[in-house]
Amino acid sequence: MQRQNLNWDDLRVFLEVSRTQLLSKAASRLNLDQTTVSRRLQRLEDKLSVQLFERSRRGHKLTQAGCALRPYAEKVESATFSAQESLTGTDQALSGMIRVNVADGFGAHFVAPRLAEFTSLHPAIEVELVSNLNFLNVSQRETDIAVHLARPSADNLIVQKLTDYHLKLYASKDYLAKSEPINGPNDLSGHTFVGYIDDFIYASELRYMEDTVLNEPSRVRLSSTVAQYHAVRNGAGLCILPCFMAHGDSALVPLLEEVVLVTRTFWLIMPKDLKNVARVQSFAGFLTRICQREKSLLLGT
Repeated sequence: MQRQNLNWDDLRVFLEVSRTQLLSKAASRLNLDQTTVSRRLQRLEDKLSVQLFERSRRGHKLTQAGCALRPYAEKVESATFSAQESLTGTDQALSGMIRVNVADGFGAHFVAPRLAEFTSLHPAIEVELVSNLNFLNVSQRETDIAVHLARPSADNLIVQKLTDYHLKLYASKDYLAKSEPINGPNDLSGHTFVGYIDDFIYASELRYMEDTVLNEPSRVRLSSTVAQYHAVRNGAGLCILPCFMAHGDSALVPLLEEVVLVTRTFWLIMPKDLKNVARVQSFAGFLTRICQREKSLLLGT
């Protein structure tokens, strides 16, 4: 059988569709028309004799074969960018799109407010920040970088400690003004606690009560940290919140700081085959840098 040589232009189209999951969006990024993008994908699938995408009204999702091809295509992309940079002296590698998956509170209150710093340094890199309860699968290449509470053990991942952070017990000034004083753990009985809905706790690290002296059931239960923060800020009750969200908020007061102090860790995760992709490394470095710089906020000190 005659070997079919792969075309970089076809691989480039494949990568863009795998990242955007939409032909129209990929076509726009590549400055091609949608018909050309579709034709090149079909040409690549015909050469490989495999189906690379599951096609639906919602878009194009990688098949198992597509997931297997992607790291090889990205190596070609990285080598191409490196060659351009070496030969032209320009920073061609610092362009393209990167998808980052983080916990909702960390994304909304810590990463998002600092994104302008990254985009001003790297205006040719497009950033997609996915900040919700449903973590994307790094091993299956649903995201380029993830920041998770639990440390994964998959062999195909690079995992490094990003930062520790603290959580404390908080209440709003308005709530405390209408309630009995809280001077010690014994004063907590009868107060309203805000916490997670048990069915929506996606990581054991979110079970904060087990690491404290608190033994009070939550009367108000919300699925996300951001929702809890807003509820507590507006007087719903007491809640254990990350210091990077609540520390410095004039509407909130930390309670029993010497008694209720929880430490958790964020882990920075990326596929091993992206370790030499410049845009991924630049964002990983950015996350590390801002966490080191904002250590006092993360620890609530």
